[in-house]
Amino acid sequence: KDEQMVDVPTSKESNDADDSMIDGSENVIYTETRDGKGLKLKQIIQRGEGPAHSHESWTNVIIPDFAVGKSFFFECKNNANIPLSCELFLDGTKVAFNAPLPSNSDRSIKPDNPRYSHRHQWILAPAKRVKLQPTTDTAVSTTTARQPAPTPTPRYNHIRPDYEEQRVNEQSYPDATSFGWTFTGSQHASRVEFFEKTLNIGLVKLDFYYTTGTVKTTLYHPSTGRNQLFRGGLNPEQYAAVLNNPRAHTNQGYRRRVDRPDGQ
Repeated sequence: KDEQMVDVPTSKESNDADDSMIDGSENVIYTETRDGKGLKLKQIIQRGEGPAHSHESWTNVIIPDFAVGKSFFFECKNNANIPLSCELFLDGTKVAFNAPLPSNSDRSIKPDNPRYSHRHQWILAPAKRVKLQPTTDTAVSTTTARQPAPTPTPRYNHIRPDYEEQRVNEQSYPDATSFGWTFTGSQHASRVEFFEKTLNIGLVKLDFYYTTGTVKTTLYHPSTGRNQLFRGGLNPEQYAAVLNNPRAHTNQGYRRRVDRPDGQ
């Protein structure tokens, strides 16, 4: 987080045969990253836009035409004489965590590395042009109250929790997205993350209680209805088995009475 100690340039992955070291439209030469797997993109520092951000300094990355639609990553350089641990945030969301930076060295941090990153597809996309609609002179009734936008439920708030160093070991219990699940939300009070996955047996919802490693799966079958199963005390092998196959038998699950077949 100390800008004097760590440099974080943005780079475009160079894995296509048509990549060019020179942008012909601007005649700008791009240098390769240290690992030779990407091109470093130019950056400029500008004052923040609008009254709310005018006191801030924004780092803007200049995206050439040939980089649009390509994936990108970060090359972090540690200028200090001590090893550091790096975290990366995009739009307020932590996307990389606990990535070690040895002293006086640099390394690449890519979104497809599940050891340090949540699995994301980072792609440079062109900005969408927005056309302002002309105002109308239609009178608005003063008796009509504007309804507030509905608040998303925790299951679908798409907010990653702050683990506060309380999560079970991530090496032993990797994020569910590593097993093909889609992250949908979280609830801090219950220390739980929510995921979903569609299988041939129907939609399955996964609740992962990250401080204990307990897993709850809910299967929504089109003919038999809802079926919930809690599994606690899973070892890493059992955890992986459940995430690969939610119907896997671990002999450590239990159902609530209302979810038992025929009320048994």
